[in-house]
Parts: sequence; C-alpha cells; structure tokens
Amino acid sequence: MKSLNPIREELLYYVWQYRLYPLHDLQTTTGESLQIIHTGQRNLHDGPDFFNARIRIEDTIWAGNVEMHVRASDWEKHGHQKDVNYDNVILHVVYEADEEITTTKGVLILAFELKNLIPPTLLRKYQQLQENQTWVPCEKQIHKVEAFHIQQTLEKMLVERLEEKSEPIL
Repeated sequence: MKSLNPIREELLYYVWQYRLYPLHDLQTTTGESLQIIHTGQRNLHDGPDFFNARIRIEDTIWAGNVEMHVRASDWEKHGHQKDVNYDNVILHVVYEADEEITTTKGVLILAFELKNLIPPTLLRKYQQLQENQTWVPCEKQIHKVEAFHIQQTLEKMLVERLEEKSEPIL
C-alpha cells in the first residue's frame, strides 16, 4: 500500500462510533485495561466529540465525554488544555498518541490509540476514496450495492426531502 494520505478526524469518528477495532484486550496508552461499554452520542457542536460515553478502565466504570484527534498533540493546538468544557473528557481517542494531555486543572486524560487497530481493508478503502478525483468518490463502486439498498436509500431521501419542504408550510 502506498503511503497513506493524512488521516482525518471524521474517519476516527466513524471507527469509534461503529466500533471498527478489536473489542477485547484493549488498553490505554499507559497500559490500563480498557472496555468500551457505550461510545456515546456524536456532538455536532462545540465541545467534546462524543457525549455520554461509558467506559471501564481497570475496575472503574467512567461516564463522560470523549474527544478525538489525529494526534494527541492536537489537544493543545486546539487550546483544549485551557478550556473547562473539556475537563469532563474521560478518554482521548487518537490515531497517534504523540504526547500526554491534561485538563485545565492538570489532570492527565488517558488516551486510546487507534493507529494499529483500524482494519487494513478500511484504511485501503479510505485511501482510495481520498485519492479519487471523481465528483462522487465512490461512484465506480455503485454496481456493488444491491438494488434493494439503493431503493431503500432513495425512498428515505424522498421522505426526508418532503418533510423538509413541508415544514415551513406547516
């Protein structure tokens, strides 16, 4: 495989949300056993990337927020070490753990590194889509999708569009 285009956080959100990593024998970057009980809900606004996650670190269950970055050092580049909105982050999920990070109070936030856990087939597909120059990157793969799924998607889009158009009228 050629060298991979830079990973984007959106890929990490996808991998995290759909648990596309081994589900057993996970560890933080400092060696504590880790179990992901619930990944949380994706936050599309300011603040941590996932709310209300539940994880087990060693024998303790934690509930709180999860923040994601390509590199752990992005925490400081984004100024989170000075922002109290990130003090309740219970896990820092990163592609590459290049440094330890802390809250505004200096408390260490444990990290979970995905670099060696993302399936190689997913990384290859990701790279192919990133390198693709067509208007819709996956257009040459549409023939692999079953007609049923295409029909379901079109019907769902139709309903969503009708709801969107009728909302102002209602």
